[in-house]
Amino acid sequence: MSSAPYPVDLHAHTLVSDGLRTPAELVELAAGRGVLTLALTDHDAVEGIAPARDAAARHGLELVPGVELSCDLDAREVHLLGLGIDPDAPALRELLTRAQASRRKAFLRALERLATCRVPLPEDLVERLDAQGTRALGRAHLGRALTRAGHTRSVGEAFARFLGEGAPARVIRERPSLEEAIEVVVAAGGLPLLAHPGGYAGSTFGVERLRQLKRLGVVGLELRHPAHKSQKIRAFREAALELSLLVSGGSDHHGYPGDQPPGSQGLDLEEYRPLAARLASTG
Repeated sequence: MSSAPYPVDLHAHTLVSDGLRTPAELVELAAGRGVLTLALTDHDAVEGIAPARDAAARHGLELVPGVELSCDLDAREVHLLGLGIDPDAPALRELLTRAQASRRKAFLRALERLATCRVPLPEDLVERLDAQGTRALGRAHLGRALTRAGHTRSVGEAFARFLGEGAPARVIRERPSLEEAIEVVVAAGGLPLLAHPGGYAGSTFGVERLRQLKRLGVVGLELRHPAHKSQKIRAFREAALELSLLVSGGSDHHGYPGDQPPGSQGLDLEEYRPLAARLASTG
């Protein structure tokens, strides 16, 4: 068994959203690397939690049920981690139903725009994704499909040419506000934390900005993440201490080539203790 640098990884994805592994495969990989606690945080979807729980029980791994919600803050997209949620909470299910419908609508519109650009994708692409259990359709699926079809050499090129900001197949979908997302996570018994605060182009989350989010109900932030270098980690740690915010961390593993594996980013056991205590109190 290889040893991961961090035994607690609180940010990972499966093919239920835009990852490449099944929930059971993700858990098996994490356990094999020595991860003791793993949070499954698929984008706008919770259908992977039940099979991940079953796999976690077989491997002796603690699974934290979670979700990563895409929402709006001042007309910009930000992501909110909901950790320790009840995946069957009615308000959460209603929000996710809306989010998945909005994603599907945007996905289909993007397919139409790609066809107009003379880069058509397989007509059964949506059916294939549905069949594998994907519930949160997104641009990552389109980027991979464009590359497989030979229209681009990489997913990065697909975003640059067709799917990124200002590109011809970029479709802006409807998202809940950050305030609504926070309320829904809390109503589902979870803890709302800002995901990868150092990973938003054009947005800076300093102490005063984080103070504003705390007033809205954010209780913590993601400290370690592939988008955070050591300088940002130090700055966010200091901000969390100053504002009495919890800290989280994770690999944001999707299974893509070159992805960081589970446990490559996260928390050590001492760092996890305050968050674990809050999760226990809300559960």
